[in-house]
Amino acid sequence: MPPKSAYLPSPDQVPMFSLEELAPVPDVPGPATTVHDRAHHLLQTLDLIGKARSRDGFGLATDQESRHRPDIEKRYGAGLAVVKRHVEQNGEDYWANAKWQFAYATGYITLKHSGLVSESVYKEMAQEDFANFVGDHFTGLHAEKKRRKLRELLKPMAEQSR
Repeated sequence: MPPKSAYLPSPDQVPMFSLEELAPVPDVPGPATTVHDRAHHLLQTLDLIGKARSRDGFGLATDQESRHRPDIEKRYGAGLAVVKRHVEQNGEDYWANAKWQFAYATGYITLKHSGLVSESVYKEMAQEDFANFVGDHFTGLHAEKKRRKLRELLKPMAEQSR
């Protein structure tokens, strides 16, 4: 391995670029999100995902093959198709709102508006993180425990005044 000095430029060498040229620092005041706002938006995200998944469950329960279908048909009668369509739309709205709340909580909205990354990069990063969040907190044997623990952690932060 060459000595450390072999990697350092000599005094007569001119740098090819500056760090400022590589990574311009945006003129954005303050952090992307406050602790209070992050907690509030993550709690909203958890609630909205729960509501969306409930609507998704109704859709599964009304499938022709579902053992719950006869009871649901009995309850809603001829109006079942309309109810199902409204529940599906309601679920899509909850999912969309959950994604926005998550984007606010994680600072992706600030990143999007900063102009530092393209729309496609922003969306890819936000979607991947959202999918990981849903996977971590809504699937698997310990998901309910993880959600409860996260709520307990976030609730005091969200209740604090700014």
